Amino acid sequence: MEETIYIDTNVYLDYIWRRKDSIRDLYEFAFQLFRRALNGEFKIVISDWLLYELKKAIKKEIDTERLNRLITDLKDKGRIITVSKSKDDWKKAKEISPEHPDDALHAILAKKANAVCVITRNLSHYADASSIIDVKCPENI
Repeated sequence: MEETIYIDTNVYLDYIWRRKDSIRDLYEFAFQLFRRALNGEFKIVISDWLLYELKKAIKKEIDTERLNRLITDLKDKGRIITVSKSKDDWKKAKEISPEHPDDALHAILAKKANAVCVITRNLSHYADASSIIDVKCPENI
């Protein structure tokens, strides 16, 4: 059976904004992850919560276009699974991680869509949700 992964907002932003940290090219890790999905290695879960966070973060039209192109390419290749949050999901996220309920919600939605893991840069934000689903950095998948 083909694996499914859930990619956190920050990895999309690494890709869209071509981010780097002090020693690494974070864009390259994100790019390779999306390339692998486009090449059929796994499917990606996209949630309404993820899209909300991306819309809130992205202000430039060129960045919106880049995100839309990526999502369209993934959809056209049949590489996307969609999932939506419920009130109960949000309530559970706040119980699991009062400090980072937004990331706990990503974990809940990933599990709801049968993803094998969440890919993120913010591993510490998922500490309380690690019992729900495996959490990895892009370079570790």
